[in-house]
Amino acid sequence: MASAKQDQGLNLDVWEKQIQFYREHLDIYIEDAFAPIKLKDCQHIMARAIGNNVESDIVCSRGLGKTWVAALCGFAICTLYPGTIVVVCSATAGQAALVFGKLKLLVEQNKNMANELVATNSKNLVQLDKDSGKCTFKNGSTMSSHTLESMRGLRAKVIIIDEALEVDQEMLDSIVSPLKNYKRDISYNYDFKDYTSKTITLTSACEKSNPFYQTFKRVVKDMGNGFPSFACALDYRTAIEDGITDAEYFEQERAKLPASVFNMEYGTIFLGSSNNSAFPFDLTEKCRTLERVELEQPKNCKSRYVLSLDIATSKDKKADNAILSVIKFSEKTDGHFQKKLVKMKSHHGKGLDSLAEEVRKTYFLQFPNAERIIYDARGLGDSFGKFLDEAWIDPATGKEYPPLVHDDEVSYIENALPVLHAVRAVQTLNQRVATHLRVALEKRTLELPINSRVLQAKLANPEEPISMSMEEVAVFHEADALQYELGNIVAKVSTSGNYLYDTPSAAMHKDRYSSLGYACDYIAELEEANIKKHQRRKTCIGFATAF
Repeated sequence: MASAKQDQGLNLDVWEKQIQFYREHLDIYIEDAFAPIKLKDCQHIMARAIGNNVESDIVCSRGLGKTWVAALCGFAICTLYPGTIVVVCSATAGQAALVFGKLKLLVEQNKNMANELVATNSKNLVQLDKDSGKCTFKNGSTMSSHTLESMRGLRAKVIIIDEALEVDQEMLDSIVSPLKNYKRDISYNYDFKDYTSKTITLTSACEKSNPFYQTFKRVVKDMGNGFPSFACALDYRTAIEDGITDAEYFEQERAKLPASVFNMEYGTIFLGSSNNSAFPFDLTEKCRTLERVELEQPKNCKSRYVLSLDIATSKDKKADNAILSVIKFSEKTDGHFQKKLVKMKSHHGKGLDSLAEEVRKTYFLQFPNAERIIYDARGLGDSFGKFLDEAWIDPATGKEYPPLVHDDEVSYIENALPVLHAVRAVQTLNQRVATHLRVALEKRTLELPINSRVLQAKLANPEEPISMSMEEVAVFHEADALQYELGNIVAKVSTSGNYLYDTPSAAMHKDRYSSLGYACDYIAELEEANIKKHQRRKTCIGFATAF
């Protein structure tokens, strides 16, 4: 080995020490080897941890540049470990290829990085199309992107999992475990010892019901026990402090999103159900199957709808929102109703007159098939009906629409429509709402919009392109917040021995729960009458057949 060192004219002992230092300080290597690239403090932490651990779970706020860091770290590992195969995987091909989109830009802008690669099959150093990416290094390493499904049978030394929340954890475990046994196909003229395979996971926070949460907790425990594992959660304040993204961006996102969604995606807070939740996450998650929402009813639509409003007018940032929900329902063969939450919209700090305007627009212009407009008549709601008992002129078209009045009283207002259905959220209604909602979720007769992260993956999938407006996407975010609210509704026993359904803390909201619950309770009453009618019809048919 000494003669080999002399022949090459290199002091390999010194060189080996330098390489070893860089392998243990991946962040320093990135800045030294690929100048003028500079990492922020949090990115130094991520890169250093990735270089020194066999398993790294990094939960990041959106806007922290985690995909950029993943691309850099994968590239750096390939250059430091000859003959290494790095695989980037995700739930969809489009998502996996995003890392290579970042990598392609880096290589185009950095001569030192470009110098590490060889062109194959084309003049491009980084091969990139809509659903795949690959680059080949001069030292025999490769880096490529794959969907989880396409990884079976592959060899890899380093696996980078982007947006791990969308990846099937059981499938991931079955695929990753065999990969960890792979040894690099490389030899030297002196003893060679391979390094332990690495798994790098980058994602945003999720619901505690997501399998990744348990994985993250295990990695945290392993790190505490001294294993070569690393876990961290970096929220939006880190991005502001390090100058990666300005505070204005996050304030804009906070204004657009429900608080629970913002806390999860930007605050890196894992959201879960309260102990003894009446509507735990695993129950509601099974009902999140609705892939399309409705901003208005389809043309020539004969479907039945109900509008439901939970009233709130305070402008205080911590106050409840007013929530207007639209539930679509249809009869099943057994007389029961299948229900779909097709729209949910929150309004903050609007007065009763403004809320009345929103109700009119939603009813007359978007969902004229709605049979009832339900609202809580207690407190502020006591006078809400008075804002609707006059004719309304659409400011956009000048068309006049009739007044809206209550369905349980005789009205002397000309041409008035008796569609307002006032409820009072007293104890009996509280219990009924919780019962009917629980039954609907258990029997899956209530469909909720899919998780917004699942939606984003679908929108980014080039294989099945779909388009959706920002207003439609907002409904899916509202469903995320609804699920969080449902998960924090618990049953409390009153002094009289009755169950009360409420949040554990007054600081938690339940306005979406109430809006949906009022509608489900109303539909349940219709359903009960419909089932009796259905059964009578079956009995009559059976009686007639007998004769």
